[in-house]
Amino acid sequence: MSYHLIPVSRSGISTLSGCGSPENMERLPELPASEERRLRRAAHVLQQRLVLRQWLATHKLQHAYSK
Repeated sequence: MSYHLIPVSRSGISTLSGCGSPENMERLPELPASEERRLRRAAHVLQQRLVLRQWLATHKLQHAYSK
């Protein structure tokens, strides 16, 4: 299996978004089950934080939340 490295100077959100394209999905290595659970949990926590921040901003309470 080969990996294509992207130079840091050229990487960004648009470059990263292309990594999830269907053409690239089959080239990704399979993650161990424990790593997949850890990544899913981390994604869930980030999603919860985003929802909270959006709710606080909607209700003009963003100052009440500290990291």
